[in-house]
Amino acid sequence: TSRVNPTLAKARFNTVLRQPIDTPVAVVDILTTESYERSYESSQQIALQHRPELLEANKNVAIAEKEVTLVKSDYYPDVTLSANYYRRGDDPTVDGSDFVDRESWDIVAGATWTFFEWGKTRYATNQQRARLRQAQESLEQIKDGILLEVKTAFLSVQAAERGIRVAAKSVESAEENFRISQERYKEQVATATEILDAQTRLTQARTNYTNALVVFNLARAALVRAMG
Repeated sequence: TSRVNPTLAKARFNTVLRQPIDTPVAVVDILTTESYERSYESSQQIALQHRPELLEANKNVAIAEKEVTLVKSDYYPDVTLSANYYRRGDDPTVDGSDFVDRESWDIVAGATWTFFEWGKTRYATNQQRARLRQAQESLEQIKDGILLEVKTAFLSVQAAERGIRVAAKSVESAEENFRISQERYKEQVATATEILDAQTRLTQARTNYTNALVVFNLARAALVRAMG
């Protein structure tokens, strides 16, 4: 059992990180841990800035907005503008003559407006607007899901930290109880059974503390993953 539990803990850790369960995990001293110092609001902001699915959803909205603008441009006329410059003359220098100006220029502007296609343009615009609304709704759903995931993970970390503190106090109490039982046994006022019971409670308290640290590290890993 002592060999199986660490293996299962590593597999669960990999599952939290959404990587193959057999991925090697380097085990550090789990009996030392640091509290999670980042605030809830900061954790949210990091998630909104780094989660790849949210970045992709924002990109889809931007593309849909550009498509709406593009299709609406068909409502407006196509404008053309051209300019021409001329030199005239009756000799190779093209330097004019008594009857022709040497230089001249003109500008021609035109506009083409296809009214009979407005119905087609309106249909295409409505279609693109519907796609935009769909992209926006998808974005909000993804955002809400991410924020909920971060909140759940953050609360789990807080609960795990409280669990560590409770387990640590239980270890302190069990250690003191075991010490007193040993002293009583030395003074022959306690039985061997009392010593064994105290030792069993101490072992259980230390096991609970280790489990609390495992839960905390898993919760913290889940929060890190939730932040992207």
